[in-house]
Amino acid sequence: MSYLHASLYLGDGEVAEAISDKDKIDLKINQLTHENFEIKRGCKNQFHVFRCKSSKMAKKAVKLAKVIASSSKREKGESGSFNFRSITLFPFSDKSLNREAIKRYLKAAFFSYNKEIPVDRYGPRNFHCSYLVMWLYQAAESKYVLKELNRLSISKIEFPDITLCQTKKEKGEAIAQWAKNNRDRYEEELRDLIEINLNAKAISPSDMFNFFKLKSHLFGQVFNVISKESIEEKNSQN
Repeated sequence: MSYLHASLYLGDGEVAEAISDKDKIDLKINQLTHENFEIKRGCKNQFHVFRCKSSKMAKKAVKLAKVIASSSKREKGESGSFNFRSITLFPFSDKSLNREAIKRYLKAAFFSYNKEIPVDRYGPRNFHCSYLVMWLYQAAESKYVLKELNRLSISKIEFPDITLCQTKKEKGEAIAQWAKNNRDRYEEELRDLIEINLNAKAISPSDMFNFFKLKSHLFGQVFNVISKESIEEKNSQN
C-alpha cells in the first residue's frame, strides 16, 4: 500500500499542508472541507489518522505550523517552491538520520525556538507534504532534546545571534554554520536523544506512515477511513 499525501491537523477544522500548485508546492492552511479531504463514493483512497502521544510536542508542532504555513506570514513572491525531481528520487534516498539530517534538525531547533519562518541561504525553506509534517515534529521535539543535552553536557548549546545579518543569505549561512558546528561536536549525543530519527527531507508519505507505525510509543493510530461507504456503515451502527 502506498500513500500520496500527508498533512497536520491544527484543530478547529484546519489542516496545514504542502500542496502542489502548477510548477511549485505551496504551504497552506486549508479546511477539512477542502477537496483534498473529500471522500467520494466508490473512491479507493484511504485516510489514516495518527495522533502524537505527547500533547506538549503536538501543541508546539501546531503553533509552528501556523507560523510557517500561513500565507500572511510570507512576503510577496516567497511561496515556497520544491524541486519535483527530488520527489522521484524518494526510493533511492537515504532516509536515516544521517549527518545532513542532523544538521537540518538543529536548524529546525533554531527556527522553532525563535518562532520564525525557516530559511536557508536561498530563501524560505522548501517543503513537500511529508517533509513539512515530519519537520514540524522534529522542530517540536528539538526543544526537549536540546534541553536534555544541555543538562547532560558541561558546555551548553546556545543559539546564534543573527541580529547583525543584513540579508536572508547571511542569516541562512550563519544558522547553517552554527548547526554544522554543533552537529560535529555533539553528533553522538544527539543520535542517542533524538527519537524522530529520520531524514525528514527524504521521506515519502508512505515512509511517514511506516515510521508512525514503528514508533507506536510516540504516535498512535486513531482511526482510518477506507471509503465513504465505510463511514456510512459505521454511522448506521452507532
